[in-house]
Amino acid sequence: MASEPDLPGAIPGISPAIAVNPDLRVALAGMARGRRLVIGYYAAARCGTVVGDLSLRWRSEAPAPWYRRLAPIDGVEVYADERLLGVLAIGLPELRPGSLLRRGAPTLRLSRPECWIDFLEGPTVMSTRGRRPG
Repeated sequence: MASEPDLPGAIPGISPAIAVNPDLRVALAGMARGRRLVIGYYAAARCGTVVGDLSLRWRSEAPAPWYRRLAPIDGVEVYADERLLGVLAIGLPELRPGSLLRRGAPTLRLSRPECWIDFLEGPTVMSTRGRRPG
């Protein structure tokens, strides 16, 4: 499910494809209840090292302007922070059912987690352009 060229914010040559775990696919639209799935991140510098994680939220309202619309997944609108498009394009992301603590939201697993480490170590993660990550 790649970004389509006519979607706002699509970047030529980068088409994030997000796989969906079969156990989640049957429940995703019901979990959404008409809301959008928004992929962001949080990061913080701790003792000279940047730590962080990807975040997934259900949002009824449109996300901030720096979020880009991706191809919908089974009728669910999906948006991602523009700074994550490269990570999503090469990280082989998969939506999976949430853990016991996150039953109402899926989780996002990267098959190539080194992309996330590279992102955290790169200059993009802390350059927030006047806004906080995530």
